[in-house]
Amino acid sequence: MVNAPQPLRRSILAAYRAGILLYPAEFRQCHADELARCAHDMLGEQGSYLRIAWRLLEDLLRSALKEHLEMSLSRIPQLAILLTLTTFVAGTGYLISQQVLRMSASDPQIQLSEDGAQRLSAGEIAAEIIPQRKVDMSSSLAPFVIVYDDSGKPIASSADLNGLIPSPPHGVFDFVRANRQETVTWQPRPGVRIASVVTRCANGFVVAGRNMREIEAREFRVLKLAAAGWLAVNVVLTVLWLLTPIFGNVRSSRLRTRA
Repeated sequence: MVNAPQPLRRSILAAYRAGILLYPAEFRQCHADELARCAHDMLGEQGSYLRIAWRLLEDLLRSALKEHLEMSLSRIPQLAILLTLTTFVAGTGYLISQQVLRMSASDPQIQLSEDGAQRLSAGEIAAEIIPQRKVDMSSSLAPFVIVYDDSGKPIASSADLNGLIPSPPHGVFDFVRANRQETVTWQPRPGVRIASVVTRCANGFVVAGRNMREIEAREFRVLKLAAAGWLAVNVVLTVLWLLTPIFGNVRSSRLRTRA
């Protein structure tokens, strides 16, 4: 066999130099010239240029993969920190949004409950402070008012559930006796969640509430948006993390090598 013709040797060397770009940037800065010289020397040997080119390609792919794996393993803590930060930001954003939605769900009930308690304390009867419209707690989004006596027994209501007037847990009334008011997420039956406000009055309690169906639907949409943003950012960060060793800052690598 004879040496590879000069044009073919130059083509193989040019292709090999281009293939060196597969190595991590820092590795290229230290070893690119040495690799190119080794390839040049191999092509100067006697033998089939196709076989030599295949050996160069095989060695290039195997060693580039090895270098990337070793560098990736050493950089895993960096990726873990980045993913932890994005998880914290996305989780915090969702939690803040969810709490804002939940607190805003009780805005009209605060006014209805406090006004009702003031009117009862001023001497009005329970039937006079109850809205005229009847509300089905399981389906309607309209606010409602229920008045309970001091023992927690309902005495007037603008809402019902399956024809009955449900009562919050008695622990809620005990808490309100000592603290005057409480905001409660009330579940009178499975699948029915009520954003309610309980206010103490002279001879009992005034509960104002409304179904949380729409609020919970909004919370779920916020959760999906937060999850989609978290996933998109993490995918981009992971791709950049994988590509950085290949397309790293050449100038920075040179400065670190010289130092």
